[in-house]
Amino acid sequence: MCCPGEVVWTSLGQACGCVVDWAWSGQREDAQVFMGWCVGLVMGKRPCPWHDPAQAGEGLPDCLLIRPAGTTTVVLHARKTDGPGRARGQAVTARLERLLATVAAGELALWDEAPPALRSWLMVHAADPGAAWLEQQLAEILLDTARVPVSGRTLDRLGGPMAGPGHGRSDGAACTTCAWAAAHDGMLCTCGHDWLCHPGHPAQRQPCAHCDCADMHHA
Repeated sequence: MCCPGEVVWTSLGQACGCVVDWAWSGQREDAQVFMGWCVGLVMGKRPCPWHDPAQAGEGLPDCLLIRPAGTTTVVLHARKTDGPGRARGQAVTARLERLLATVAAGELALWDEAPPALRSWLMVHAADPGAAWLEQQLAEILLDTARVPVSGRTLDRLGGPMAGPGHGRSDGAACTTCAWAAAHDGMLCTCGHDWLCHPGHPAQRQPCAHCDCADMHHA
């Protein structure tokens, strides 16, 4: 059976038109496997387990445990979703599809999406800057790292420039860029978000991209 009290649900739209909640626990499962699974679902335009001809179809229970091929310790959870979950899953899938389209357009297109300051940091500190930025974006979309605690081992594997809640001054960071900046004593606005997300200079009047703050100020 599924364990809704122990896992974090990510809703995804699938080729059959269904939206499925997939679960990954940031403390126990492997984030790389989970992200790869979700990317494979979207890129491969795979139907949900209940409409997959290779599965038992409608005879399956509404909540499933699935072990991805080639793994021995990772167990994913799947459940049917409806109502608000459908809109959430469609939005997450659209974001993932846009990211994958950007990747297909080439590394320069991918780099154009990165905030300039973070891009410069990755170029200096990451062994593979492009891969680190891509994995950070995948994590923000699929793991919702602005709100979900992720283990230190997982952060190391994702390239480093990320931080979960409780690792910095801003527990309410709205994206992984803000969370990373907060964890490294970045220039936080009084609203709790970071200037690293914005191309402008801190001396310039500029609204926050994450909240209703009309003019970001260095706290």
